Amino acid sequence: MNVMILLSLAAALFWLKNPGYAQSIEKIIVNPKDSLTGYYLAIQPASHTISNVLVLLPGYAQTPESIFPETRLHNVAYVNNILVIAVAEGPKIYADSIVVPKLNQVFKDVINRYGVRPDQFVLGGFSAGGTIALRYAELCKESPSAYPINPKGVFTIDSPVDLINLWGYFEREIARNFAEAGVSEARFITKVMAQEYGTPTSNLSQYKQLTPFYRDLNEPGNERFLKNMSVRVYHDVDINWYLKERRRSIFDANYADSSEMINRLLVLGNQRAEFVQSDRKGYRSNGMRHPHSWSIVNEVECIQWIKGLSSGGYAYSTPANWRTELTDFPLEFASNLSYKGTADLRFAPGWGQVGSDEFWSYTSLWWLDGKPIINIATLQRDLEAYYTGLIKLNVVNKSIEVRRIPKPKVKVSAEAPSPGNVAAYSGVISLYDPFMTNQVIELHFKAFVSDCPSAAKTAILFEFSPQSKTKAIWQTMDQIQHDFRCIDSF
Repeated sequence: MNVMILLSLAAALFWLKNPGYAQSIEKIIVNPKDSLTGYYLAIQPASHTISNVLVLLPGYAQTPESIFPETRLHNVAYVNNILVIAVAEGPKIYADSIVVPKLNQVFKDVINRYGVRPDQFVLGGFSAGGTIALRYAELCKESPSAYPINPKGVFTIDSPVDLINLWGYFEREIARNFAEAGVSEARFITKVMAQEYGTPTSNLSQYKQLTPFYRDLNEPGNERFLKNMSVRVYHDVDINWYLKERRRSIFDANYADSSEMINRLLVLGNQRAEFVQSDRKGYRSNGMRHPHSWSIVNEVECIQWIKGLSSGGYAYSTPANWRTELTDFPLEFASNLSYKGTADLRFAPGWGQVGSDEFWSYTSLWWLDGKPIINIATLQRDLEAYYTGLIKLNVVNKSIEVRRIPKPKVKVSAEAPSPGNVAAYSGVISLYDPFMTNQVIELHFKAFVSDCPSAAKTAILFEFSPQSKTKAIWQTMDQIQHDFRCIDSF
């Protein structure tokens, strides 16, 4: 652990002991006509330098103000350059056509007001708030152009992740008729669900759209959109408390479904999906013991996890209005590339606009485990394999047979490495464009190789564009490359 992390932890412990010290909570109204959910609360970091945005969603029908007495996440975030946003979704347990536009409105305001990027957001929620955060994160990945943010992480705090199975639990809770709190909640929420969308039996297709996860599906469901995102589910796994206080077995605990969801994400190849069994017992601010509490989250550890998402072991800038995408090796469309690691992409705003000076212009960071052999021959082989698979996956004109499409041809030359790089290359790729033109284009590229020993990684930062080297887009991408650096791993 490096010196900066030790200082961060020491500062966090101070704020945990002095939670109200010098922190200012702003109330931002985005819809004056909606006093319940038409606003959000914001806490800017002490430094006023924002590296991440942490969005916190409370439980069913709870207010943003209800969050802060129950957790110290905002206190630890305050000294770690993290902007905290608290927003309520009202009496809702799903990210539906009412909740989603409200969240979109809040996030657009946050971006404009605080000058943050769409890819700096991490979503977290308690109970129903976590259910909504999870589904919203999936929607952002499913239809990225329709949402204002591109979250890099999401976590839930004892949240139900399967709304269809949740209905079954409510029916069992009512039949048991043991704990008044649980029975009343079950009766009330099933009534609301039935009024809004019917029952899962009568309207299963709608519930499949609303639920973040559906355990009884035989194929990947909405959780598949989280394949390339960091995901955590937090639980206080105290089955004896539930047996004694609620007469519920493990089959009626929220962690039964969430553990299955995490397992399926792991099977899909998401090595950043985690089930976090709390190292502390849940207590609410009034002193009541309850596993279903914000306090099960270790605030210092959680904030350090969020900070780790900001780079993945590297600093890699994103210009304003550029879109990001993260995927894992081995790539689904090019499994013959035997690397392990990630591909972190940055797309220029005009990437998909034919005629734009930014057309087909983007950078791609291959963050690879170990020290693979990188030279002219391997780059030519890998880029041909990469684009061959990408073209086959994305052929738009289905009347054209894949076998009739010319294979990509790559030419590579060695260049003098710039400071901080161990090798550099340039070249040109002749490839069929399956996205916009359905024609062969010439894609120029640069490649810069860096050794990152503290993270046991090799970085290859590519710049791609069909534009002339005199165009401004190359200066922008060169600056991204210039600013890239490896950082000490946590």
